[in-house]
Amino acid sequence: MFASDFLFGNSVVKRTKSGTYAPVGPEYFAGASVALYFAKKSHPKCAQIFAPLRQFYLTTNACSKSPVIEIIYVSVDEDEETYEKARDMMPWCSVEYNSELRKNLISRYRVSEEHQIPGMSQKTVSTTLPLLLVIGPHGEQAGRLDLDTPEEVFLQHWDYKYNKWPLHA
Repeated sequence: MFASDFLFGNSVVKRTKSGTYAPVGPEYFAGASVALYFAKKSHPKCAQIFAPLRQFYLTTNACSKSPVIEIIYVSVDEDEETYEKARDMMPWCSVEYNSELRKNLISRYRVSEEHQIPGMSQKTVSTTLPLLLVIGPHGEQAGRLDLDTPEEVFLQHWDYKYNKWPLHA
C-alpha cells in the first residue's frame, strides 16, 4: 500500500489562508514526520491535551517553510457540526468527516470509545481517545504517543527529527 493509496485523494485537507479547506497530496508531507490525531471535541482528555499539542505543532514548524511535523485530525465526533467546530481551532490537516477514509482509519487503528463510533456498523474495540499515532509513508505505525502522561512528557517522545517521510513519498 502506497501513501497515495492510503491517505490521499480529496479526503485529507488543510485550511487555506482564505479560510477554505483544500486537499493536500503526498508531496505536502515529504520530509515531515506525520501523525494521525484521533480525537473527539467533547472528550475531557482530548480537550486537556489540545492546547499543548497545538503549541508544540506551531513552535516546531515556526522556523520552516515546509512542515517539520504534520498532524492529521481524524474525528470521532458524533456529528459533522461538532467536527467542524473542533477543526476550526486546529492549524493542522484533517480528514473530511463524511469520507470513507475516516471510517477506514478508525477501523484500521482500532480506535474506540465506550460506545459505538458514529458511521460504523459495529463497535471497534482497542484503543481509547485521544490517540496520536506517528505513521510512515505507507500507513505503517512508526510510533504511538501515550497521551495519558503529562503533555510535557508525551511530546518529548515524538522522534520527529528521525521519523520523516521521504522526499519521494
